[in-house]
Amino acid sequence: MKYFTFELATGDSDLDWDEVIQSYNRSLESFGQASSVWQFATSISLNDAYIDRVIYNPDSKELKLLLLTGDLQVGYWRTEFVYSGARILNLPVLQLALTQRPTEIWYDEFTQENDRSSHSFLLAPKEMRGAVAQEFRIEFDQFDYSQKPQKLRRLATPHDVSEWT
Repeated sequence: MKYFTFELATGDSDLDWDEVIQSYNRSLESFGQASSVWQFATSISLNDAYIDRVIYNPDSKELKLLLLTGDLQVGYWRTEFVYSGARILNLPVLQLALTQRPTEIWYDEFTQENDRSSHSFLLAPKEMRGAVAQEFRIEFDQFDYSQKPQKLRRLATPHDVSEWT
């Protein structure tokens, strides 16, 4: 993570939170306000979202990431991300998150480097004692998302049913 680091999340950073937010928001401008990245990143929080499942087709490099987002105040949502031209970095962290249910997202961020877009995720530790950063990142060419209302904060299935075909 470039902006929302583990150290920032745990209070072990000297960086000012408001300055980090401002810097991140400025970086989002590189995507353009009409982009689905900018629209998502400036309107929806993934804090405390559960990772539900992945559908990945390595031939087409299309990745669908399904999450359970929201909270009691705004309601719950089935949120689906679709990444075209996807490449997963630190795949074992994502795979472990899918099997150790529920796994919460602490922070996420979009960045652009070297003409490549990416979406990074910092996962919330199960307990703080001895915790280390658990991050994975998805590099992509195109990004889109959709949401459907959900009545309860419950994963679609009790076990991981991801598809890695």
